[in-house]
Amino acid sequence: MPKENVLLGPGGFKKQISGFNVERLGNSARAVAVGRHAFNLAREHALTLKQFGRALCEFQGLQWKFAEMELRLESAQLLLMRAAVNGMDGLPDPHETALAKLACNEAGFLAANEAVQVLGGLGFSLESIGIRQAESLDTLMDAPRLLSKMRLPAHRPRRLTVLTTTGGGGAMLVDQISARGVEIAGCSAPTREALTAQNIPLGHGKLVDVTLAGTKYDTMKEVVSRLIADPETGALLVTIGSSAQFNPELAVTPIIDAVAEAPRDAAPVLAFPLPHAPESLDLLAAGGVPAFRNVEACAETIAMLMRPVKVTAPPDVTLQAVTATLLDQGPENTLNEDRAGAVFESLGTPRPRQIVLPPEDALPETLDLRFPLVAKPVSSDLPHKTEAGAIRLGLADRAALEEAIAAMRASAEAHAPGYRLEAILLQEMATGLGEALVGLTRDPLAGPMLTLGMGGVMTEIYRDTSVRPAPLDVETAREMIREVKGFMLLDGFRGALRGDLEALAQGVAAISALATSDRVAEAEINPLLVRPEGQGIVLLDALIRRQ
Repeated sequence: MPKENVLLGPGGFKKQISGFNVERLGNSARAVAVGRHAFNLAREHALTLKQFGRALCEFQGLQWKFAEMELRLESAQLLLMRAAVNGMDGLPDPHETALAKLACNEAGFLAANEAVQVLGGLGFSLESIGIRQAESLDTLMDAPRLLSKMRLPAHRPRRLTVLTTTGGGGAMLVDQISARGVEIAGCSAPTREALTAQNIPLGHGKLVDVTLAGTKYDTMKEVVSRLIADPETGALLVTIGSSAQFNPELAVTPIIDAVAEAPRDAAPVLAFPLPHAPESLDLLAAGGVPAFRNVEACAETIAMLMRPVKVTAPPDVTLQAVTATLLDQGPENTLNEDRAGAVFESLGTPRPRQIVLPPEDALPETLDLRFPLVAKPVSSDLPHKTEAGAIRLGLADRAALEEAIAAMRASAEAHAPGYRLEAILLQEMATGLGEALVGLTRDPLAGPMLTLGMGGVMTEIYRDTSVRPAPLDVETAREMIREVKGFMLLDGFRGALRGDLEALAQGVAAISALATSDRVAEAEINPLLVRPEGQGIVLLDALIRRQ
């Protein structure tokens, strides 16, 4: 299509630009609306959540926050209404719209920021209140446009099939998308058989690679049509190589035509021209096929498509009587490891086989345990025994055990002079595939929050964790496991043994019930051993602080 030049007369540019004042009113209205939504979410939270026996809304510090939010939002909205009303008979006044835009955006930002503070940890767990979080600006631009128009049909599996005409580009996208927890599905056996019968090579593995088939209209259309009609395809991403730049009629047009002719229940189709191909992007947009310009935005948006937001209320959980009784025993604020372990065990998280010896007693002649053993001091004064050098692992025989107990006691005394030794804990060494950390804390504003991450020192090194309000259900625990990147190592990564992540999810949900007890200020298991699939989880170290 030929391009046309438009010449503006004197003052024409100024008049044209003045039309943007109408857009500025729209921007202002959106900012106030976002601020109002954040205000209402925080208000509902403050009305319903109780801390220290009082509703959050009764705390004066929070009342000040709400007063300032309301004042700023009301003032900004009045400025917006003035600009809109005064512009009803023509274009809005530039001065009034500038004031409205500034006030509304500042008020909206303030309300959103203060709402996050009121919501506490819940405010940072955005998906639990129906809000998506974008990591990049490109995602912020692409995701709303796609998600507002596209939904994954209910009967389609929540996995992605990647079709590519360029092996390297397709592999790069598979890596990025997989890292965000999206399952990648290859070509199903029936579809592969049908396409192979037509002499269309598809490559191997989960990437459907038609590079060797050559870039041909008929080939591309046939493969796309077959894949989106296949009930095993959740959604289809087509990665188009250099042909998107030089021969879009061979690689892009068949995608558009296949989508236009597809049945209503076909899998949704997305595209990624690589390298950048503006003409193909325009063709795909006109043909109703969402396309991406950026690898990270593509991966993020697809992850959002595959994992729709699910706003859920906290489960109705009641702590069992046996657990409540164990929590009430003893005068100390910090439960020693044996008593803390008993609390977690009552929630269904097992410990290794163990015996507890009085601190001054000699080692019994016979131990009803199998070597190798672990030896630990039982003391409320040593909540973190590793830092005190007060734990010994892999003790192979009785002599090693006696020597380890003596060294352990000396190390603990040097670390915490005068500490109270309540007992010596001996446990059988337990082995597994990996370790997790499960921690429960109580935020003074947000309430109880549960953190899940890789256990041992990995938590401090990688800071790879997921956080949710507690208590929570098993499905939420599964989502948290998927969010911790380190747990991919326990999910059969590269053919390795799979860990019992389902047992971990069940355990996390059960442990979160401690949030319903006002006695629990903090609870932690680190590490929580994850055994091979079907063999469960084992508590290796426990801590509970009471209030």
